[in-house]
Amino acid sequence: MEADPRYAPPSRERRGRTFVYDGNGTLTVRGAVSGTAYRFMQPGVRLEVAADDVFAMMAEPDLRPETGS
Repeated sequence: MEADPRYAPPSRERRGRTFVYDGNGTLTVRGAVSGTAYRFMQPGVRLEVAADDVFAMMAEPDLRPETGS
């Protein structure tokens, strides 16, 4: 018996998130999966981070996800 596709769970779309830098000076973080270099030039800078790299960015003490992103 095959599953009825009308009742399949909705696909979870992976989306990036915006992070805000709260530290001092400049911070460069390399994305753990994508290898992208994210450069936060000064406090308050907001950058969009690829979905694959979001989990690693959460471990950075001077970065926080932007509210509502």
